Amino acid sequence: MVVNSKSKICLLTQYAKEHPVVSADFSIQAAAEFIRSNGYYFVPVVVGEKYIGVFTELDVLHSLNHHLNPSTPIRQILDSNKPAPVYPDTPIKEVFSRLGRELLPYVVLCDYNDHYLGIISASHLLAGKTSEIRPRCISGITTPFGIYLSDGNLSSGSTDLGMVVSGFIYLFSILISLNVSYILLKSIYHLNIIRDIYYVDSLYIPLALLMILFSIKFSSLSKIHCVQHMSSKVIESGDVIRMESFYNTSRKFSSCRANYFVLVFFIFSFYNLHIADQLFWNIMFSLSAGICLNYVLKDFIHQYFLVSKPSYQQVRRGLRVCTDILEQYQFYPSVESNFINRFRLSGAPYLLLGSGICYLLLFIMKLILNWDIIL
Repeated sequence: MVVNSKSKICLLTQYAKEHPVVSADFSIQAAAEFIRSNGYYFVPVVVGEKYIGVFTELDVLHSLNHHLNPSTPIRQILDSNKPAPVYPDTPIKEVFSRLGRELLPYVVLCDYNDHYLGIISASHLLAGKTSEIRPRCISGITTPFGIYLSDGNLSSGSTDLGMVVSGFIYLFSILISLNVSYILLKSIYHLNIIRDIYYVDSLYIPLALLMILFSIKFSSLSKIHCVQHMSSKVIESGDVIRMESFYNTSRKFSSCRANYFVLVFFIFSFYNLHIADQLFWNIMFSLSAGICLNYVLKDFIHQYFLVSKPSYQQVRRGLRVCTDILEQYQFYPSVESNFINRFRLSGAPYLLLGSGICYLLLFIMKLILNWDIIL
């Protein structure tokens, strides 16, 4: 006798495996023979389709020790402390916890009327895909200390302090690149290699962008950035969280926000050319030219500067971040979050705070030491 449910329920039902059941009216002898002949350790017991307990080999031993009549219906010997079932919306982490805490090889899955649906074991959960219980969209930030992932309600990865320090480092690096490129071009101008100061003002931003891109390429940032792409794609695709899934994932991520960083440099580069005399037309030209150039070059820049093959340890750290945020999601899959909380969990406030601290310190030093630097 096998009970099949037609319920259209997602979540845990996708992991359920059909397992034969016996009626509560079965005799001890018939149930024991059923277990023996099929090689089972246990069999769920139902009345109609309603789950009432589990009959195991321990129950057979119990009946023998107490000299019970083999024709006794099994409903009379079922343990009153039957293994509690799980339901379709039970978080997966809770299922894992029960399997480990109660040392069970399985849990019984029922619908909300306690109608038997099947059994679930740890191997079923680990082998399955979890797209239905994952965030539909995941965003990330690359920091020198690792990746940061968030779906707007939950987050994992780099700490708040790490994000603040990252914001400080990023703005400091950008300002250093701008000033170094300007000083370098100014020195070339004074050597009469460049004869017009117009070229110094026009080229120092593109030169700074090149310096930043090469520093990313030859540092660990490009590798961490690649892990961030892999992590977001593995979570959104529903693949099993394991090393093979990461290595089989493309490094390219079409919605990567690093494109906007490059776009800003392009726009300011064109703006400094002063193609048009009027401010409005110069801004319009800068925007349109910057957007077009970014559209043409974004794939090239991404492939050759912003992402590179990560190390095994970096992928392992990314895998742990993915696992952590998915474990959180099992407890809070449908949390409604207000705008302020989503903005906080995006990581942007911490990056802005770090950048603001960096800018304020450099501005104070510029006033005190009378530095001639670009801010």
